[in-house]
Amino acid sequence: MIPIDDCGRDWIWKSKEEGASFLVMPRACHSHDKRSKKLLSLGLEEHHATGFTLLEVLVALVIAALALAVLFGAVSGGLQTVQDADLTQQAVSRARSHLEGLAGTILTPGVQNGDDGGGFHWQTQISFATAAPAPKLALYNLAVTISWAESGHTRQVRLDSQRLGPMLR
Repeated sequence: MIPIDDCGRDWIWKSKEEGASFLVMPRACHSHDKRSKKLLSLGLEEHHATGFTLLEVLVALVIAALALAVLFGAVSGGLQTVQDADLTQQAVSRARSHLEGLAGTILTPGVQNGDDGGGFHWQTQISFATAAPAPKLALYNLAVTISWAESGHTRQVRLDSQRLGPMLR
């Protein structure tokens, strides 16, 4: 079967060295653009290559590699931020727990510290603030600090509060 162009004319198969063949449009067809008509009038044949050149493929691969590198960096940074937020939330929860643990105790000014497990360390600091208007009561400053190591740096969360307690002499 011989292909037919949009002018209703047959295409011509031309053969080039050792069996390689290509299609050539008939010389006169009103649907060709000016460039095609000029080439045909000079006896030259127009060849339309399909596909991509090696350079185009390499440029596309480089662009894709750069896009993937940026995407990987963004995902990695996002995962690190989620992990940082999780550790901070754990530290705040531990600090609240230590602060609540001081509620039922006799408040004695001083500093206490210890290991809270999971890489967290705690410190409570109690200091006398002022005498309360009520007899035999005092206002105390409470500070609970939770610290942990993260990415080579020491991070910490500190919660401050004030509580009434019996005045110690």
